[in-house]
Amino acid sequence: MKPIGRYIPTHDTSRTKSPNNSTPSNNPEIKSEFLSKSQQQALLSGNAKEIKRANDAALAEAIQHSLNEHPTHTKTSSSKRKITSSEWSAHAKNNLQLRKWFDANNYLIKPNSGKENNCLLISLLQHVTGNYDSQHTKRAQHYKSILQNVSKGTINSFDPLYSDSDWTTFMINKINQDYETDFSVDFYSADTDGKPAVLRVGQGKNPVIIFDQGGHFEAVITKNKP
Repeated sequence: MKPIGRYIPTHDTSRTKSPNNSTPSNNPEIKSEFLSKSQQQALLSGNAKEIKRANDAALAEAIQHSLNEHPTHTKTSSSKRKITSSEWSAHAKNNLQLRKWFDANNYLIKPNSGKENNCLLISLLQHVTGNYDSQHTKRAQHYKSILQNVSKGTINSFDPLYSDSDWTTFMINKINQDYETDFSVDFYSADTDGKPAVLRVGQGKNPVIIFDQGGHFEAVITKNKP
């Protein structure tokens, strides 16, 4: 998947001036060629709501463009992935070994309910907020609704996400934008020996860990973290 383009910080700049009195469009860190026309117009206005609306539209357009380039992957809806009982049995055995590995290496797995198949979204929200006791139910539903709209029906309300889905990359970018964070996700899954196999998703500078159990996701933190 191509990187999802540049987004503009959403703080309102319409009432503030930079030290050299330049307009927001003169910011050397924001390259206009990476922005859509609506983003450029929103940037000139300096209005936080307009910038956020333009960012959302640009993200949706970028993810759809990427999926159009990979039509077979577009069809990889989690609801269409079938896992046999023997595969589940093997997953369970290997996941148990990886749980032991996490424990031995000073990691703590934070469980979640997985309500409405939103376990991945819940794990992302736990990491971005630092609140691992909450199920973040309303926020998870909010982001699932965004996925339903942007995917034009590819993702339904009870469809789970998977670590290798383009929609997961989209969601990481979207949450980073909304929370003004810069994280990527290291998805740890168990190999055939129960050892960690790691898939990094996203380009953020601050990696977090999510335990990918082949059907359920849980946030992972170090044991000395509250």
